[in-house]
Amino acid sequence: MDGKRYVRIGIVLTAALLIVIVGWLLYSYFSYGDEWADYDELYRTEKGAAVFVEDTRTPYHALYREGRVYLPAELLIGQVDDRFYLSRENELFYTLPGGTVEIAPGQQSWTIEGVVTETPWPVCVKEGEVLYVVADLVERLVDVDVCFYDKPQRVLILPGSRAEERATVKKDAQVRVQAGRKSPILTEIQPEDSVCILGELDDWRKVRTDDGFVGYLPASALGETVTDDIVSGFRHPDYTGAGAKLDGPVRLVWHQPSTLEANRTFTEYIAPVEGVTVVSPTWFALSDNDGSITSLAEAWYVEEAHALGLDVWGLVNDFNTAVDKYEVLSRTASRRTLIANLIAEAKRVGMDGINIDFEQIDSSTGVHFVQFIRELSVECRREELVLSVDNYSLIGGRPWYDVAEQSVMADFVIMMGYDEHWGGGAAGSTASLPFTERTIELALRDVPAEKLIHGIPFYTRVWGEEMGKQVSSSAVSMVAAKKLLDEHGAKLEWLDEEGQYFGEYISEGIKYSIWLEDVASLQLKLDMIEKYELAGVACWKLGLEDEAVWPLIADCLD
Repeated sequence: MDGKRYVRIGIVLTAALLIVIVGWLLYSYFSYGDEWADYDELYRTEKGAAVFVEDTRTPYHALYREGRVYLPAELLIGQVDDRFYLSRENELFYTLPGGTVEIAPGQQSWTIEGVVTETPWPVCVKEGEVLYVVADLVERLVDVDVCFYDKPQRVLILPGSRAEERATVKKDAQVRVQAGRKSPILTEIQPEDSVCILGELDDWRKVRTDDGFVGYLPASALGETVTDDIVSGFRHPDYTGAGAKLDGPVRLVWHQPSTLEANRTFTEYIAPVEGVTVVSPTWFALSDNDGSITSLAEAWYVEEAHALGLDVWGLVNDFNTAVDKYEVLSRTASRRTLIANLIAEAKRVGMDGINIDFEQIDSSTGVHFVQFIRELSVECRREELVLSVDNYSLIGGRPWYDVAEQSVMADFVIMMGYDEHWGGGAAGSTASLPFTERTIELALRDVPAEKLIHGIPFYTRVWGEEMGKQVSSSAVSMVAAKKLLDEHGAKLEWLDEEGQYFGEYISEGIKYSIWLEDVASLQLKLDMIEKYELAGVACWKLGLEDEAVWPLIADCLD
């Protein structure tokens, strides 16, 4: 009997021990931890004040000097407003409609639209290689609130105008670093406190407290949510330029004179034209790394165009391979010299606008090119000159051209809807209908329709192939392409998908192929422009067209 009793006692004790262990494990799992976060370690406060942009912790730190917050320039460019531009000379610029605000280390003033504001503290400081800008100026330029919190030092950058989803706290709770019971505590909140709801993760809510902590609360601690609309009263700058004053759609044709004498071809070429509102002669080109340009501009040409009711937008290109585009555009002095030269030429001959055709900008130069467009837009606005910028189809990429920012600063963004296939590449259409529509659709993601002009070709390519290998590719006019097909008795086949005729023939053992641009193909492209209600059409180039296209151009967007 004693043995059985000891067994029963052992079982009872074992069960009790198991209950204790299980209870302890359950308590450990379901109870909330009481460990507090180490602020210094979490926020790396030895580097300065941790910076949050809305609900996201950034890798940056701000300075707090004599009651003022200073934000790193790299943060401003990357996460606040990429209209901030850091120059090669390590100055920060921000371009407004009437001028560019310049921010350099040590200065104790700023100038906005001609108004100078003196400050008793530095606007900009430099520590090591890092440039910092006082938050007071940032709030003047951008619609943001910069909020500073102490112990530990943190900076929250919030949109000035915003809608916040807020909830009142129902019971005592802890805001934790992560969504978990054992996560370290950031701060404690009490009933009737209010928090901003930033997101949700299972039974947790990401919140921002009124004392500037961003962390997680159990959803059970929160009551019903309400939406709070905050309106800052910030006045957003108006970058409207001279293009807004134009009456009706833009119907532009480029004219390509290569010499002063070639300007005379304008009179001959323009004679059969109807419906065009703008001529853009290719007059200017970069000539050195200091911002100089060559010019073929002549006043008589502008006067003759005006007499025909045409505006003149002089084109400047970057085709001179001896010129380093990075050097020209990344240096403030050369960039401004280039702008001054273009404006001087426009005024000298009485032009109505400037057309930028920089096709050789690489990714390292893109940010400087965009700043060039910003600064040029200021001067064009002052002189009431229309500013337009030519771009390759976005199907080919090149995001560094930043057409969204172009569309803010310039009057018109022109998408060159051709060169779908080009010399050196695979044979194919110069501008098929799917390519045309896709080019327009991609551009409209970043450019409003009222600022988007679509470019169409007055040329096509003749592709030569021998023994299954491409041996030649040459651009020819619409008339010349049709003549080649006719002379060789080529049978034309209408391609529904491409929206154009295709023909091929053999000459001296070489097979030639042509995706023809003619009245039928161009009408379909013009229909696309009307379908998307764009600002206009641009045609490359005068002299390559079949004269039968002019009535189509005249009717486009009429």
